[in-house]
Amino acid sequence: MTKILGRGSDSLRQLELLQKMTFMFQNEGESKAAALGYFHRQVVSFKSKLRTSEPSRSGHIYEAIRLTARIYADALVSNMEFSQASSFSTQRDDSGTEHFGSSAAFVEIVHHLMQTDLDRMWGGLSGILFFIVMVAGASAKKAQVKELTEAADLVKERQEDEARRWLAAVAVRCSIVLGFEHGGSLLGTFKNMLCIQDKLSGRDMIMRQFVIGPDRRAAPQHGFGDFAWEFLAEDR
Repeated sequence: MTKILGRGSDSLRQLELLQKMTFMFQNEGESKAAALGYFHRQVVSFKSKLRTSEPSRSGHIYEAIRLTARIYADALVSNMEFSQASSFSTQRDDSGTEHFGSSAAFVEIVHHLMQTDLDRMWGGLSGILFFIVMVAGASAKKAQVKELTEAADLVKERQEDEARRWLAAVAVRCSIVLGFEHGGSLLGTFKNMLCIQDKLSGRDMIMRQFVIGPDRRAAPQHGFGDFAWEFLAEDR
């Protein structure tokens, strides 16, 4: 990974920060909140490198990682779901003035991913691509059904639906590519992400594993995470 992203690169540094935040989030301790806040401030310090000209392929990879890192870090430090954390969707222009993008954060991520080498699924970075689509996919969850009246709202809703389907398709491709050589690690990563999502949503993991037992009386489905836990339950 260091050979592809470059040792000490901003992309690699952000991924390392997310790894540290994940470790702190999953462990209890008096210094947990302070450590998460410290790492979060570092993640936020990475700014967009977009310019008026079309960025390079590596620039699109950086932007996809940066936006994903911001969603992930915001969620962990504030203990809220990825779909809530993705509402930031802000960028800074060259003058330093902060402004809000017209698209949801996960739509922006899809835009950047589509400009990268997806034929090879990022080659040696397939695992990073899988992580990005998992976080972006989780952040794409619809908060509530709303009535759309304006034409602009209808266009935005259609863009978001297309982005959701695109993310799901890429996630399946990544899981197939990674599954052949790294099946155990892939399953471990998937379970770990589900644990994090459940912790962010406040659902009781122990009760869920108790309910999903040999008798197959699963709790009501609330989304893909619930289905996945039933599918992945070791005692099924």
